[in-house]
Amino acid sequence: MFATDLNTGGGAATGLRNAGRTDAVNLVGFDASPKQVQGVEQALAAIEGRETERDIETDLITITKDDAQAGSKYSYKQSCAPAHQGRPSPEGRPWCVA
Repeated sequence: MFATDLNTGGGAATGLRNAGRTDAVNLVGFDASPKQVQGVEQALAAIEGRETERDIETDLITITKDDAQAGSKYSYKQSCAPAHQGRPSPEGRPWCVA
């Protein structure tokens, strides 16, 4: 089983544990932005003695209670945009789950 992000990986792992199938199903989860992958590549380069970049920005942000409204665009949503409600994605899955 392959999970494409942190949430599905955690959910799949919980499901496998609850079903008692952790010994029968292999689970691989991966969640990283391109810059995070670049960081891993740089770590490998350092291990191999190749040249590396000193700093790599990952575009992470911090949201505090004082700027929570402005930072809400970065939060997971519990409802779909009206254009997506009731319509499946091209893969036949729901766009989002309420």
